[in-house]
Amino acid sequence: GEKLAAFPPGVPMNANFTLEGDAFAVSIREMHPVPRSVFWTETATAARPAGEQARWANRVLDGAYAALDRIEADIESDAPAGKIELANLPLEHARYFFCREQLKRVDNLARVVERGQEAPRQNVTAAKLPKAKPTKLLVRQFASGTPKFDRQVEAIALRHDLAELNAEVSDVPDSPLIALLREVALLEAMAAKPMDDRPALLTFRAGLSLDIQAMEELATAYRTCLGRIWGASAADAFGFKNENEMILAQLSGKVAVHVRAFYLKGLNLRRLVPEGAHSVMVRHPNEVGVVLVSLTSVASEEEAREAAKKMSSSKDTPAPEEIGPILQMITQNKTLTDFRTGLVIPAKPSPEEFRALLLSTLPLPPEIARGIGPQPKP
Repeated sequence: GEKLAAFPPGVPMNANFTLEGDAFAVSIREMHPVPRSVFWTETATAARPAGEQARWANRVLDGAYAALDRIEADIESDAPAGKIELANLPLEHARYFFCREQLKRVDNLARVVERGQEAPRQNVTAAKLPKAKPTKLLVRQFASGTPKFDRQVEAIALRHDLAELNAEVSDVPDSPLIALLREVALLEAMAAKPMDDRPALLTFRAGLSLDIQAMEELATAYRTCLGRIWGASAADAFGFKNENEMILAQLSGKVAVHVRAFYLKGLNLRRLVPEGAHSVMVRHPNEVGVVLVSLTSVASEEEAREAAKKMSSSKDTPAPEEIGPILQMITQNKTLTDFRTGLVIPAKPSPEEFRALLLSTLPLPPEIARGIGPQPKP
């Protein structure tokens, strides 16, 4: 009671009660979202006059082409020569092929943006040519660049911010230019050196029974997204062949549903998903839960399965020290918010929406970062 009385009403926290000898021990940890750290998404969607927007887009294109030239020259140095054995492909050759595919994707997007920047021609025949159309994907961006969750504000204000967060966002239409920035950021991550091909175990753990649905949706979104990145794969560490098989196993009681785990392979995975532990806050109508997410290194798929099996049989209540930085928040059946970027997508996102959210957390190549001007300060 004394510990709880020290906190103002409404502050989200995790309290852990343990038995030590003949007495209870209580540990409490406040739950605060991380401060905003990525701003290029807001810069890219800022409103500008037509002429200034065109100049800004041209700077982005110049930076993108410069980054493509640099990365292409780098990966070409690892281009294989002679006979290629796919079953025994060296790491540098695998990096070459995967980066080449992503490079083509970025180059195509850059050309779409470039065509969209060109002034319409007067020639009638040319006017009938198909024009690039913006995608219909919608993401959301915080209207303010200042994080709503300042560690210095009163806890009661934090509660109000949680309640009003979804009302303070604005829809931002996606476009080939924004898609170009995201995909070139992914290319930069894939091509980065030193190359890291260490496999990993990605786990999701529900803190409460009420959090299981949110955990399942989040885990599925990550698995789908990572599995569609060149050179990456995500296999269920419990051995399910598909989602239907997993659901049947859960209904039959053969597996604990509060844990999902995937065995990941690929290049530079730790640039896409932060290594170690982090958390996702889950907002329910009358309470707040948490989904624990962790990325740990494993030597093999067998080791990943053993670790996942051990975790599935452990207690499902996290201790305060197990709760890492809160990077995201799920308002169940409504929205998924990423605090690093300020982006908001549906709680049940499409693969394209979740890919947009994930890639927006990546840093841009230096050639583009220098060209788009100073970033807003937190």
